[in-house]
Amino acid sequence: MTHSKYYSSEHKDASITFWLKAYIHQLDTHVLWSSKVYTGSDKGEEVSSRWFFKDYFCDVEVLHELVKRGLVVFVEKEVKKRIVEEAWNELQEVIDSCKPYISIPLNDESERHHKRYRKPNENFWFEVAVDSFSEELVKFSVSLFGYRYLLSDLELGKQEFYEFEDRLEGKLRFVNDWFPLDVLSKKLDMLLKRDVLTCVGMDLKHDLSLLKKPTNAQIKSSCRSIFPLLERVLRDYSEKQEWSGKTGNIDVLINKYGQNKALSKDTIEMLRFVSKPMRDYIQHGRKMGIPVAKVVLATTLESLVRLSDELEH
Repeated sequence: MTHSKYYSSEHKDASITFWLKAYIHQLDTHVLWSSKVYTGSDKGEEVSSRWFFKDYFCDVEVLHELVKRGLVVFVEKEVKKRIVEEAWNELQEVIDSCKPYISIPLNDESERHHKRYRKPNENFWFEVAVDSFSEELVKFSVSLFGYRYLLSDLELGKQEFYEFEDRLEGKLRFVNDWFPLDVLSKKLDMLLKRDVLTCVGMDLKHDLSLLKKPTNAQIKSSCRSIFPLLERVLRDYSEKQEWSGKTGNIDVLINKYGQNKALSKDTIEMLRFVSKPMRDYIQHGRKMGIPVAKVVLATTLESLVRLSDELEH
């Protein structure tokens, strides 16, 4: 059974089991430790584990707080320097007192009630800074008070991250500007077999695979490679329709779709929106800043999604 004080959400898998195991290398007033993350499901699915981070040094109270907030559930000695027995016993006591509230199955049901729960320290607050967020992976860092004991280069799946953030009750921040690239890429990838997109299917699938973990350089590169695919889809469809008149440059081609009422007004405007920056960027070699490139690329992907919806018969 999973414990949570939060209301259910359609975005969060309520059946997930999630906890951390700490490997203690050094312990006194401060602690040097590593951690594995364990995930599974209360539906009986097999529990999996992997390293979450290694050799993190912090005040022992930080580790105590992670226990009290339901994240660290088990500890094990893996001595690299020295462990003070008194500090070890105190850590064990904190863990034992919090067991009734952890979100993993307990063998002895009585353990849920016979110990008093240790409340988190309200004077402690953690900042969670998200570097990148996709359907597959969240990359982030955690620090105490936003600057102390930085723990960086952390990675969790989306559902795991929801559990981590809920229990930590951290102040969430986003390091980079957000844009809906991942959602659009996944949606478009599901539409590649539609007739309208078959003329660019292989090339587009390759480009979308490169956008799963996009860097700034990849975003610029994708702008350069995906827009010609959009233009190819437009030309391929217009040729099959045998529309009269010229369809020379991209602007004339887009106008032809408007004249034949083949696309909605909104889609026509989206195509016109991306055509100029793409023409300047590809044909005239002008530079495109990352904020502009993100908007143009996202709009180009959305245009391809709309083409597959509106031109498919």
